[in-house]
Amino acid sequence: MSNSTITVPSWTLPLILSLGAGLTSYGATQANADATAADLKKLRTTVEKTVERSVENGTVSSVNSVKIDAIMESLKEQKDIQSKTQKSIEDLVKVLISQQS
Repeated sequence: MSNSTITVPSWTLPLILSLGAGLTSYGATQANADATAADLKKLRTTVEKTVERSVENGTVSSVNSVKIDAIMESLKEQKDIQSKTQKSIEDLVKVLISQQS
């Protein structure tokens, strides 16, 4: 009786191990992608429901109005700060020029 065995050349072992690791990584990535897709679907549903409720309550327009008012106030403050900074720079340049004369 002959003993039948499968022989694998030693140079193929790294290839086989790499292939196994690659397939495992691919499977893990696919599982992660599926889980992310499920989470995204659930989040999208929640956001859509929240938007519907917000529109019904009229809170979207009031929140947007408050945000716009805050942005306008911030821009006004930035303009004031910019004009004060410009004035300070002008005064500093005048002093430096007068010192060099």
